[in-house]
Amino acid sequence: MAQVLLEDETVVVAQRQHWLALAGPVCTVVAGLVLTLIAGFTAPARLGMLTDLAWKLWIILLAWGAMRVFLWRRSWFVATDKRLLMAYGVFWRRTPMMPLAKVTDMSFNRSPLGQFIDYGQFVLESAGRDQALRQIDFVRDARATYLTIVGEIFSEQEPADRELDDTDPNLHQQLAAARVAAGGRRDPTDVPIRPIGSYLPRTERPRRNGLRERILRRARDEPPPPRFGHENDVGWERSNQPERPRRPRDLRDD
Repeated sequence: MAQVLLEDETVVVAQRQHWLALAGPVCTVVAGLVLTLIAGFTAPARLGMLTDLAWKLWIILLAWGAMRVFLWRRSWFVATDKRLLMAYGVFWRRTPMMPLAKVTDMSFNRSPLGQFIDYGQFVLESAGRDQALRQIDFVRDARATYLTIVGEIFSEQEPADRELDDTDPNLHQQLAAARVAAGGRRDPTDVPIRPIGSYLPRTERPRRNGLRERILRRARDEPPPPRFGHENDVGWERSNQPERPRRPRDLRDD
């Protein structure tokens, strides 16, 4: 695993899968051996060729089980302070990874058997659509491993690494302490900094001769505009004479 880790990475968790991951291959090999022994002792002599074939098949099954054990020993789950990664394979080594900064959700699943012998499953979710590492099965010490990884994901930045904030009202005190820690050498940029809130805002002068004031003054001083119409016109008046009834149009005249 040292070949795929950076120099500044700190390993938080490094473990193989739980031994229950080998339960399937081991039980399969043992069951094949039992069946082969039963066939060898109970089969008649004329079926000796089938008994030899059963032993050969069991030897192939045993080689498969040994390969699964070897793969289990070569598989590692590692969590650092920067990422999560899996390493597995014999001839073709594969190392999928997930940066901690991109982990948006990590589900922790445990079956009743997992709660009894302490193993679990992690399901990772990220903001991206395609992710190389999504599911981690047979995690040892599942609860302690989960809490350790979640603590790394949500770990806050150390106060010593916090940068100075130029909006901090105590900025002048922070800069003074930093200059003292530098050895007392004279800094050409050492100028007095006035703390925030020690000045009074300048009063805004009232605006004079503005456009709005000129419009309002002109509206007060000028006479109202004349009425609409011709000279000596009193405007529109409603007539009191009754309207003449209109004769309906006879379409036969057209």
